[in-house]
Amino acid sequence: MNIFIIYLILYVLFLLVFFLGGAFLFFKKKASTSKSDSIKLENITVIIPFRNEERRITPLLGCIKQSQSLPKEFIFVDDHSDDETLKLIKQVANAKIKILSMEKTSGKKRSIEKGINAAETDYVLTLDADVSFSPHFFGNLEKLNPANLHILPVKHHCSNFIRLFFQQDVILASFLNVCISGWKRPILCSGANLLIHRHSYFEIVMNPSYFEIDSGDDIFLLRAMQQKNKKIELHTELDFAVQTELPLTWNECIHQRMRWLGKAIKVGDRLANTSAQIQFALSFLNIGFLVGCLLFLPTKYALTLLFLKIFAELLFSFSYYRKNKQLGLWLSIPLYLVILPVVNGIMLFAFFGFQPKWKGRLVVQ
Repeated sequence: MNIFIIYLILYVLFLLVFFLGGAFLFFKKKASTSKSDSIKLENITVIIPFRNEERRITPLLGCIKQSQSLPKEFIFVDDHSDDETLKLIKQVANAKIKILSMEKTSGKKRSIEKGINAAETDYVLTLDADVSFSPHFFGNLEKLNPANLHILPVKHHCSNFIRLFFQQDVILASFLNVCISGWKRPILCSGANLLIHRHSYFEIVMNPSYFEIDSGDDIFLLRAMQQKNKKIELHTELDFAVQTELPLTWNECIHQRMRWLGKAIKVGDRLANTSAQIQFALSFLNIGFLVGCLLFLPTKYALTLLFLKIFAELLFSFSYYRKNKQLGLWLSIPLYLVILPVVNGIMLFAFFGFQPKWKGRLVVQ
């Protein structure tokens, strides 16, 4: 029994120091950030790359129409779509909407590059074609201070069990990103909602390695910005959030996670890779702790230790989930931690020879 108690004590100490300590340091840094001139909305161009999004782009177009204030321009970049997406965009096109088409090259990175080259403002906001946002979203961006890169939050719709798992996956990764940022620096960002200083972007893309793979427009950019000591701001405020859809099936879920894993390895960020390795190890240790308690301890001791472990996990994550208005999801953390080792095991088994795809294309090669 002693080994289970020792593991539980070490696990709780890890949660206390890493998560609570990291979150405290992150929000302390945010509170101490000096306020300067804000970014003006007329100095922002929105870049939206798309490929075959006719089933998902309608909410975005509706949000643009309903917005109470708008940026200088929207540039939609068509990456060889062969459906009706372009027709839908043209139906709502106005003086603020420009449509470009990719010719010889393809991929999200090249599409964003084309859009940024056509922009005339100091800042560009990259959005995915399937996001939605509040009517105040663009106006809220004027609360941001000048920086080279603003990592803005992405929230997710949840309508079934698979999406529930994946939503938990994303929000815990977001929490992890906050905690690591408190101790060191961000390791994650999403191109679905990323505000970029345009001239800083051009410094990054001068390096040919940036276009080594088609995807990874977000974490490759983040890491390159960090290596050049650029000013990077991570935001968790819901005022700056967009919403997007999650994978519908386990197959899509595994492909998504494998894409993330492949891109992370390509980026070669030691801090991010070490964090992923610790997460993998902890997921298997936790399931071992669960099975061991149930097999080798009297029922009352096993249930007591498992209750204490679950209580600690829920306690240390409560504040972050409440801040993100995800208390329902917060209660599913214990179930998620049981399923996670299974998904990690599938990923580990599939890693060798697996070729993740997105919209019919290999994205990590």
